[in-house]
Amino acid sequence: MALMNGNEETLSDTSCSRPAAVQAIIGESGSSPTIAVLAAVGPFHIPVISHFATCACLSNRRRFPSFFRTIPSDYYQSRALAQLVKHFGWTWVGTIRVDNDYGHNGMATFVEAAEKE
Repeated sequence: MALMNGNEETLSDTSCSRPAAVQAIIGESGSSPTIAVLAAVGPFHIPVISHFATCACLSNRRRFPSFFRTIPSDYYQSRALAQLVKHFGWTWVGTIRVDNDYGHNGMATFVEAAEKE
């Protein structure tokens, strides 16, 4: 609460009565750190803008209503990779992913798109 309303003492039975001192947050490059920031500031409806958080999960407007990005979601990259598999007629593809939100969600989207193709 101090971040949002100044340095006065926070009481649990009061509500924020002044406008937030923070108007927006620009940053956190990766998807996982961005999700953590959104968990902390989401209840305050402070816009969070990222230039690098590409996880398709961040497109969920119900879960992340104040998130905006300046780069496309991984959804499009994953679908394009699935279309390559179809185009070349590959029947088996080995995949490797990083162990974070980017990797988990990107892989899930790719597998789903590849199964549909």
